[in-house]
Amino acid sequence: MKHNPTQDKWRIGIDIGGTKIAFALVDSQGQVMTAYRLATRAEEGLEAVIEQIVTGVNALGADDEIAVGVGCPGYIRDGVVQYATNLNWRDVPLQGILFERLARHISIENDVNAMLFGERMYGAAREHANAVYLSIGTGLGAAAMADGRLLRGASGVAMELGHINRADGSLFEDGASGGGLLKMVAAMRDDYPTALDAAADTQAIISAATNDDELAGAAVCALAHNIAEAAAWVCSTLNPSAVIIGGGMGIALKRWLIPTVETRIKAACPEPVSAAVTVCTAQVKDSAVGAAALAR
Repeated sequence: MKHNPTQDKWRIGIDIGGTKIAFALVDSQGQVMTAYRLATRAEEGLEAVIEQIVTGVNALGADDEIAVGVGCPGYIRDGVVQYATNLNWRDVPLQGILFERLARHISIENDVNAMLFGERMYGAAREHANAVYLSIGTGLGAAAMADGRLLRGASGVAMELGHINRADGSLFEDGASGGGLLKMVAAMRDDYPTALDAAADTQAIISAATNDDELAGAAVCALAHNIAEAAAWVCSTLNPSAVIIGGGMGIALKRWLIPTVETRIKAACPEPVSAAVTVCTAQVKDSAVGAAALAR
């Protein structure tokens, strides 16, 4: 496509998920100009996924000079996906592969890191150079910036809060994620009256909690307290000015999460830390827009 001056400072965002890939052509204000969705086809192997990405980018009809940001699950370092369980990838040089196939500048990050970039550029962290993003969904993901720079760590996998091993051998996300919510409902079922079916999913549990079901409410409150504990740990360590709650479950549970996290930070953290923190929900809901913020 020939150069289109109206697309100057626009970006392409790609969010690679286990079942679908989201694409967005985003203007300088973070508004989606064109969006596209395709199945990931991860079960067919790496080349099938790459073909889907190429197809999706071409479908956006973007200027050839527009750069691409890619959010991808897993451990990522220097453009290489070291390990991504959902995609069955190990040591995939994704940045290099996409540069060769798309002939565009490619930036790639872990998907939760990408969402924090999106909040920093377009959303709740625009005024916060020190920010933490907690993504609550099927699992628990986290990302942090200090003085405007992403915290990566020695191995490039900083902020893996969900994978902290507890004394009982469980992972922290077992009590702070969608999977954890299901486990807590099962464990508490004999302790509270409920109208919940034994096969209820997270959406049904959240709906029941909203309608004052005692079992669902108790499980949601327990989840909120676990997430608040993690937020307090991170705040005392990093002294952010914003804790941003994101992810599908995080947004759905904001009624419980925001006040619980605020209360725990105030109780557990030194006053200069707690006084500096704003707790809020994510403003960037489209994962592809978060990925677009990576593009350079």
